[in-house]
Amino acid sequence: AEVSETSASVLLAPMLAGELASSMNALKAAGIDPTGRRVDYAALRTSDAYREYRAICAAQLRAFDPVTLATPAERLAFWINLYNALTIDAVIAFGVQSSVTEGRLGIVRFFRRAAYSVGGQRVSLDDMEHGILRANRGHPLVPGP
Repeated sequence: AEVSETSASVLLAPMLAGELASSMNALKAAGIDPTGRRVDYAALRTSDAYREYRAICAAQLRAFDPVTLATPAERLAFWINLYNALTIDAVIAFGVQSSVTEGRLGIVRFFRRAAYSVGGQRVSLDDMEHGILRANRGHPLVPGP
């Protein structure tokens, strides 16, 4: 039987959210040093955990509808995990060598440029942090919600 994209998205919601959480744990294990203070992005770039994340989770987000997550706690966990995963992915993809926080314009540009298509909508790190996770409260560097 043919399954519509909306129905498939509903069926995939718990699985994708679970895969994202598992992928974040695998990325942490593959790239964070034992002290928990430094991330080895070069090691992550070539890790199986990163390849699996890119192949499974990042690719499925285009058809994923986050509204299909059942509870506020599931939605919050999903967005926090996605925010962290996208940050890692963007650092690797953009070839950041030292820090995304260098210079005020650099940090703003990084957080607006790093984005995924989620359910057909472009969602940047900035959108996730200030629009979703902070419930559309004002940005500390830009006036207004």
